[in-house]
Parts: sequence; structure tokens; C-alpha cells
Amino acid sequence: MGGIGKSTLARMVYDDPLIKYHFSICAWITVKDRQVKGLLIGLLDDIVEFTDEIHEKHSEQLAEMLYKRLRFNQYLIVLDDVWTTENWDCIKRCFSDDRNGSRILLTTRLMNVALHAKSNSPPYCLRFLDSEESWELQRHKVFGSKHDHLELEDIGKKIAEQCQGLPLTILIIAGQLSKIQRTRICWNTFAKTVSSIVTNEHEKCLDILALSYRNLPHHLKACFIYMCGFLAQTEIRVQLLVRLWIAEGFLTNRKVKNLEKYAEECLEDLVNCSLVIVKERKSNGQIKSCAVHDLLQDLGLREAQKENFCCFPELFTADDTLHCGRRLNYLDADSIKVPWKPLLPLSRTLLLSNHLIALKGFTSQFYGPLLYKLLKVLHILNITFDCFPPQVLQLVHLRYLALAVYEPECPELISRLWNLQTFILNTIQSVKLPETVWEMEHLRHVCLGKGCF
Repeated sequence: MGGIGKSTLARMVYDDPLIKYHFSICAWITVKDRQVKGLLIGLLDDIVEFTDEIHEKHSEQLAEMLYKRLRFNQYLIVLDDVWTTENWDCIKRCFSDDRNGSRILLTTRLMNVALHAKSNSPPYCLRFLDSEESWELQRHKVFGSKHDHLELEDIGKKIAEQCQGLPLTILIIAGQLSKIQRTRICWNTFAKTVSSIVTNEHEKCLDILALSYRNLPHHLKACFIYMCGFLAQTEIRVQLLVRLWIAEGFLTNRKVKNLEKYAEECLEDLVNCSLVIVKERKSNGQIKSCAVHDLLQDLGLREAQKENFCCFPELFTADDTLHCGRRLNYLDADSIKVPWKPLLPLSRTLLLSNHLIALKGFTSQFYGPLLYKLLKVLHILNITFDCFPPQVLQLVHLRYLALAVYEPECPELISRLWNLQTFILNTIQSVKLPETVWEMEHLRHVCLGKGCF
């Protein structure tokens, strides 16, 4: 993940005096989106005395010059922040292997790039810091080598924990902490506003993190932004995520017959791009649950609003800011509130995401959203209907339906929803299911309370 410390660790190795003494040639280049000539010039700049004549040479001449300069020398080359396998392929021929102990150190956020460069051994993957390591980093940045404010340690550890183990966030918070008075009152006040401070300083973070997002193909961008609509710090069940992705139409690869398998491959791609954290895997190695780091979620929510991909009414206070109506997601919903009403007729997706509250007696004034026939995805599990709402039977475009009901009977006219792919009916009893469900050709997943007749 961006900001986890790859370049910092590489720099510690590169700047170590013993390393400088051991290698006769050391060069560092930050790759990113540089062209071949720019990469070669950047490396030569650290190795030879740079002149205008070198700058005028074309790529082939520069590559030959670099090869000759490195040959038979013991060198250390650092290629920092490599984004494509092409970056590596276009310059690897410049590095002669004279079996004399020369080394190349490569950092990347992408697993496929790491394995492409060196496939015979696994890359060294950095992990998030634990609570003690987070506090140690924060303490060092705030107090330096001397820590004589032991009365602040308990508060400091709570602040560090809120950074979720990401060094980039810890450093930003430490920078702000160092500016305030070192008293328990000030630090307690600061601890209550950590998330807003990170948001205010988001430009420093998002510029780093956004590179991972911008390099994604279009369909993976949609999948990632969609994941950011789930509640922060919650584990996302892959089964649920996959069904929603399919219903939304993000995975339209016609060459693929098994969309579920393709969706899981897309999720693995997001993991390998360091955008998604694996929380739990199944015994067969497949991902069971996953999550998005808070900073990346903030990035995703901003991109969703910016691109009119999805609207999160909770993030805004004024009705006029709610300008996107295609997908509506309430991150912590206990009802369908008034600010939604102007947008609902335009909606294709309605997600009420809070699973912690179950409200009985869904009154008639709230049935409005069920009348908008363009809906393709309807997910309302936090509000329990007295019985199956007949209005839903008019939503013939539905691909995904998840409802909670007290009366466990499904109407025979359910077959009208001929586009339905996923049908979830939460109830504490067994469901009476009509024979007409066999007429629903696109149905691929059914989950009905404790069972069905």
C-alpha cells in the first residue's frame, strides 16, 4: 500500500555507510511514469559526470553507455516505485550480471511487477505496524530520542492506534502533535479529532495513494469505489461483494462464463495492487473477507462524488449538494430520510448499509422508493417490513433484491422480476416459496431465512 514505508526502508539500506563502502557504484532512480530515456539519464546522473552531450544522446546510446559503465563493477541500483513490467523490461538489459555481488533493489505496489522482475523468490511484503510499533514511531517523531512525558503515553498510544498501522498517517499525525502543548488536556482534545486532522491533511496522503487508483483499468476502478461505500473498519464479505458487482454490471467480460470466479480474480487484482486488505482466507486460499483502509476509503468516496458514480447523502448537509442520483448509498441508515427524495426517481441502486438496527413497521410514507421502476439493486436489510411489499413486484429491472420481512411468505408474482439474479429474504422463520421461482431464468443465488418450502 502507498505510504507503508517501502521507499523509506529502501533509503535506509541505500544510505547505510557499510553499503556505500561495499559497492563501488550506487544509483537511485524513482521510476513512476518516466520514459526510457528519462530513466537512463536519471541513472547516469548518479554514476557519471553529467554533460549536455549525454542529454543529447538517444536511448540506445544511453543504454550502451550505462551498460559499459556498470560492467565488471560491483554496483547497487535502486529502482523505486515501479508501476509496469515494461519499466523493468526496457532497462534490465543495461545491468550486466558479472556474478560479482552486484544488486538491484526494486520497490513496487504491484505484485505482478515484483514477481516479473524476480520470479524465483517471493518479494518482501511490508505489513502494517502493530500498536506498539505505531506508538514507537509516533513517539520518536514527536519527542525525538528523549521521551520525558510519560504521563502522555496512554493517550499517545490511543492516538497512534487510530492511524491503523499506516506509517504515512502516523507521520502526519505526529507532525500535528508536535505543534501542540504537551499536556493531557491538549492531547485528549487532539485524540477526539484525529480523523478530521487526517482529512484536513489529505492532500499529502491522497497524492501518494491516488497513484494506485489512477493506474487501475476502468472496471477495477468501479469495483474499488463500490467497496468504499461499506462502513469504515468493517470486514466485507466477499460473497456479498461479488453478487453486488455482478448485479451492477461492472463485470461485463463476454469471454467469461463464470462471473463469480471472474469477480474473485478482480478482487485479487485489487489486493495485488495494494488497494484492498485481506482479512480472512478460506481453506482453499480464496478470499473470504476483506476491507479498505480508512485513507483509501476517503479517496474512494471523494472519487465517487467527483465522478458522479455514487452519492452518499450523509456526507453532505445541504440538499443542493446531492447532485448524483444513479446510485444512493446510506453508510449508516436507520430510515429513508427526506434529502433522498429528489434523487430517488433517478436511482438505479439503493443501499441501506447499517445492519445493526432492525426497525419494524415500515410505514406507508416510506414506500416511495419502492415505486421507482428503474431500480436494479435494492438492499434494505436494516428496516424490517411487516410483509413482502407488493410494490417491489413492479421493479422489473431488479437484478439484486435483499429485504427483511416478518411474514415469511413470498408472493407468486415474484416471477415478474425476470431479471433477478440474487434474491435475499431475511426472516426468522422458514419461507413459503411459490413454484413460479423456477420461471426466473437469471436467478443465480437465493438466501431465504432458515429455509424454504
